[in-house]
Amino acid sequence: MLPTTLPPQAVAQALDVGRATLDHWIEEGWLPARPEADRGAAIDLPQVLRFVRRHHLTVHHPDALGLGEAGPVNDDPREVRALLDAFAAHGPEALGELLINRLATRADLPAYLDGPVEEALARCREASFGQLAKASARTGALIDAAVALRQAAEFVGRDPERPTAVIAAALDDDRDPTPAALAALL
Repeated sequence: MLPTTLPPQAVAQALDVGRATLDHWIEEGWLPARPEADRGAAIDLPQVLRFVRRHHLTVHHPDALGLGEAGPVNDDPREVRALLDAFAAHGPEALGELLINRLATRADLPAYLDGPVEEALARCREASFGQLAKASARTGALIDAAVALRQAAEFVGRDPERPTAVIAAALDDDRDPTPAALAALL
């Protein structure tokens, strides 16, 4: 099972920084940590990933975070795929919340997409890893399409809430929708 909290030393090793640097980030409140008697502090893995994304850092040693031998991980889309591959051994139950966090922070999702994306990812929690990886790629593409469709709907004076139904319908379809098919749903 994937660890959900990590000691500061593991995070420092993963990011290839000194312990003093990491302690400074914690003291400044940039990287949230909880005090713990046995380890001194505990840092949530999703917080580490958010911090990496926000500050454009690289995870140089993902194995220190329990992510396996994935090679360096940062917020480049190809690195997101490497991150998902690294999680493969841990199964979808360990991926659900992390995947939601990756999608939400990567895309800075507008509120009108929260429902469809949450619903799609809830279904993914029951899926095999292969299905989960495919769904994450499809959901990312659909998010981009839905954002563009919403902007187009506003531009031509149509109901800007309509893309919510568009993305929900597209996520229910097993085929990967083309932009033309998505536009037809408007």
